[in-house]
Amino acid sequence: MSLEDLKTIVKEAPLSRVVGQYLPLKKNGHYYTGLCPFHSDSNPSLIVNDQRKMFMCFACDTGGDVITFVQKFKNMDFLDSLREISKILGLDFNSFNGGKKEKSPKLENAKKLLDIVSKIYFSIGKEVSSTHFKAFAVERELPEDWIDAFQIGFSRNRSTINSYIETFENTKTKNTLQKIALELGLLKRDRNNPNKFYDTFRDRIIFPIWDQFGSVQGFTSRAIHLNQKPKYLNSPASFLFDKKNLLYPLHVAKPKMREKDQVIICEGNMDAISLHKNGFTNSIAIMGTSLGDASLNLIKNITKNIFLCLDNDPAGLKATKKINNQFMSIGIIPNFINLGSYKDPDELLTEEGPSSFEEKIQHSIPFLDCVLNDLTSKINEN
Repeated sequence: MSLEDLKTIVKEAPLSRVVGQYLPLKKNGHYYTGLCPFHSDSNPSLIVNDQRKMFMCFACDTGGDVITFVQKFKNMDFLDSLREISKILGLDFNSFNGGKKEKSPKLENAKKLLDIVSKIYFSIGKEVSSTHFKAFAVERELPEDWIDAFQIGFSRNRSTINSYIETFENTKTKNTLQKIALELGLLKRDRNNPNKFYDTFRDRIIFPIWDQFGSVQGFTSRAIHLNQKPKYLNSPASFLFDKKNLLYPLHVAKPKMREKDQVIICEGNMDAISLHKNGFTNSIAIMGTSLGDASLNLIKNITKNIFLCLDNDPAGLKATKKINNQFMSIGIIPNFINLGSYKDPDELLTEEGPSSFEEKIQHSIPFLDCVLNDLTSKINEN
């Protein structure tokens, strides 16, 4: 990751969290106030606005973003201020190259290839001939504007991606792209002929998976036939796709997470899309059964108000316990949204609508309380 990535990450964090490390702040509606450290201030004139990610003193006209504040307050240069903020936010400054290293051609080619592949899948889904895709959209009540918003696509039962790569006349370019496509799990080798390739995702609904900056990292695919196994097939782990540190669709949800100062964590692309479609745009879906350290820190730096709403089955409950413990290990106690008899948020929203889900949020309690209630209910009264 680069210096630009680090700048973006630290600016996503609540400004008050950083400023509050240096001086007392008082909550005042949607912003914080405090004594300005940049002039002799006896009447709090410093405003810290997390939503706008800016601070401003209306007495001495000093203002800016989180980096500017630390630079001025600590009298530091740009890099040292980033290092200071990283320490406060629990980020590993040394993992960022500061833009000094040259960009990896392999990484750049992989990102370009994934972007093109995503557009190919999306364009196929838009074709009238994709009857399975149209049926899926109708079944899941996905209007065209939401398909467009999440770039949902379709892969035919043929090697479309390999055919695209084969169009390159330059043998070196073609071989390079095929090698990268193999590493990313877009292609597989033919068992009978190792010099031939075929597409990994065939006859499937395709969901592009982005990083927090909106760059495609891989795909989740859904089967369209009953005999297709597995029902959901993800890109394999690679130098780009790390499912523990991918949250869907974080780049879309971040602004609302900051604005509402809360996040709803579900599992599954369709649950996240359904929540967004019904107005809960502060929702993200996990890609596995737990969160990586980068994801934990990223969420923590945006909000500490966590609402867990994973699938209502034994596997979902097991994942909920694991993620709850992860947040508790960093000092955050998540709330639990009880879906009652519904198997997931999508089903509840389809059957009862957003007002019912909002009520579930309002009646949510810390998951820790659920665990304690479950334990005490099993204790023999004697």
